[in-house]
Amino acid sequence: VKQGLSQGNVWDIYQDSYGFMWIATEDGLNRNDGYSFVVYRNKPTDSLSISNNNIDHLIEDKDGNLWVATQQGLNFYNRKLNRFERYLHDPQDPRSLSNDDVGHVYLDKKNRLWVGTNNGLNLYDKQTNGWKHFFHDPLNPKSVSDNVIEVNFEDSMNRLWVGTGNGGLNLLNSDSISFERLQHDPNDSSTISSNKIVCILEDTDNRIWVGTFDGGLNKMDPLRKTFVHYKNAPNDPTTIGANYVYDIAQNKPGEL
Repeated sequence: VKQGLSQGNVWDIYQDSYGFMWIATEDGLNRNDGYSFVVYRNKPTDSLSISNNNIDHLIEDKDGNLWVATQQGLNFYNRKLNRFERYLHDPQDPRSLSNDDVGHVYLDKKNRLWVGTNNGLNLYDKQTNGWKHFFHDPLNPKSVSDNVIEVNFEDSMNRLWVGTGNGGLNLLNSDSISFERLQHDPNDSSTISSNKIVCILEDTDNRIWVGTFDGGLNKMDPLRKTFVHYKNAPNDPTTIGANYVYDIAQNKPGEL
């Protein structure tokens, strides 16, 4: 913070194609060029400023622009114009974003934009500039398992995985409408360790790793869809340090 970072609670760090480091905090979006910070904050009188200062996640699209998830809407940062365009929930518009509390944004290999919110999964429709919604339906076992969407991830087999806050892991079926659910079963040790999904990574050996809020780390067999658990054991220093796994990164082959 002494060097110019707007706030100490950091939720995401992203290096763009220009070499800039973008840092998402609870008090603004920070851009660093290696020497100094530029901070983007909401200005109540400026509709072209970022919509909220609590930033959760961001990605860059193929045009070099940024999509920024905040707790008060999704923001599109136009780099050339140096301004933000807001995507917000409008109860009067069924094509608007399903909820303003946005936790995750993801671009798949088809360049489709997926947005996870606190109430539903959204898929951007460029033709209409609107959103297709995926909601949990208690009467439909092929609907997404929970409306709190924490993370989206496409694997090397072009399958989209959706991690939820309380409903486990979901696999989008080939029809792009329905989901297969992978959930914790206390009577089956081969199921995922917790339904509270936080992060997903595929390593260089095509193994899928899933971090959870309270169940440690999971290694999934991508074909059988079974799981091996890595949990903290307080008296064993060789186990994982905690059962809350916030993020996963691969350092080199064989090391996470």
